[in-house]
Amino acid sequence: MADVNKIWKEALSLIEANPDIPTVSYDVWIKNLEPYCIDSGEFILVASSTMTKNIATDNYLAKIYEALKTVYPMVLGAVIITEDEKEKYKSSTVASQKEQENPAHDGLNIVARFTFDNYVVGPNNQFVHAAARAVAENPGNKYNPLFIYGGVGLGKTHLMHAIGNYVKQERPNYRVLYVSADYFVNELVDTIRNSQDREQNRTFRDKYRKADVLMIDDVQGIVGRAGTQEAMFHIFNDLFQNGKQIIMTSDRPPKEFDKIEERLKTRFEWGLIADISAPDIETRIAILQKKAEQDDNYVPGDVLRFIASKVESNIREMEGLYLKVVFYSELIGKDISMETAREALKDYIDESTYTVDVDAIIDTTCDFFNVKREALCGKSRAKEIAEPRMICMYLICDMLDIPLTAIGEAIGGRDHTTVIHARDKIENLIKKDEKKKTQVKDLKDRILKR
Repeated sequence: MADVNKIWKEALSLIEANPDIPTVSYDVWIKNLEPYCIDSGEFILVASSTMTKNIATDNYLAKIYEALKTVYPMVLGAVIITEDEKEKYKSSTVASQKEQENPAHDGLNIVARFTFDNYVVGPNNQFVHAAARAVAENPGNKYNPLFIYGGVGLGKTHLMHAIGNYVKQERPNYRVLYVSADYFVNELVDTIRNSQDREQNRTFRDKYRKADVLMIDDVQGIVGRAGTQEAMFHIFNDLFQNGKQIIMTSDRPPKEFDKIEERLKTRFEWGLIADISAPDIETRIAILQKKAEQDDNYVPGDVLRFIASKVESNIREMEGLYLKVVFYSELIGKDISMETAREALKDYIDESTYTVDVDAIIDTTCDFFNVKREALCGKSRAKEIAEPRMICMYLICDMLDIPLTAIGEAIGGRDHTTVIHARDKIENLIKKDEKKKTQVKDLKDRILKR
């Protein structure tokens, strides 16, 4: 069993060091939360009062989960409760412990609330939903492996856990194993570090190769890790040859993986590759409607549409806005209405009116790389100036539909051929260098205020 006190202690040190969380907020709302248990993959924290629970949940839960995930990659979520809610987790925790003692469910870490019944199907995910149902109903015999890819917060993990829950219910003797790629890497590194421990090596090997259904989340995490790819290659072969089901999720299709062995990439493409795209507004409204029904909240249709219109792709972010509206209405003691929704989301609305233009990209780039605007637009060829300048020109080309001459003019009166050179150089660089690709993506997210 995971030591929740140790995990929380390490997570607290990360939260305390997070510059986005004020010291006062950390001391008042986070520091005194007590770890209770891990239930169905969710880390349960206990607050001393309902007010602490509500404020910490509404403002800091995402940061708390981020820190917990860093310390313990197997965690799938974070929940803050009050003392009087502890009782309902006791029985489920005992059941979870018994389940872990049952060899048929070795390593099972499926979130019970993620099922096919509460997964909203729309034009964006109809195909992948049908594929997931087919795999759950007949694991190992259809669409093996199943590779699901799509952006953050679109429901990939929900589908994966829905498959796990279905198999668990219909085939109780099956070994169902869910891990994140990061957890797999950490476990493998630990095993290699203790290579003289034959028992640990055997346990690691058996854990994965005896699974009837193996689910690996965010498999892009193995990119660039030769030792991990080697281990995964052999595990994949053993399971596939024995008719066991393999399911993976990623933020992109296998063909876009850099620094991965061709033989492993080929195996990822053996079965069915299915993508989840961003849902249309009607699907987003349906998702919010189902969420409100599950929470037993009445939310008027115009409010649902209002919330859905604020987020186009990240469903988790949209659900976060919904929770903010619900919490605000409870806090002021008024029914949910357009008035309370607008008031609850006024900060987000202000941010969403922010316009991305040339000046915004230049200023954000300067802030990101800690260089002055006059230096970035000046004549210096020093690497610490030249590279941010080229990245800035690349992002303007990528994000705005304006003439190359206008871009060159904005960056110190440069010729359009200089812009083309910068654009092409950075484009090639991010194809070869994973770290640079991540850096450019982080800067773009900051520009878009994600």
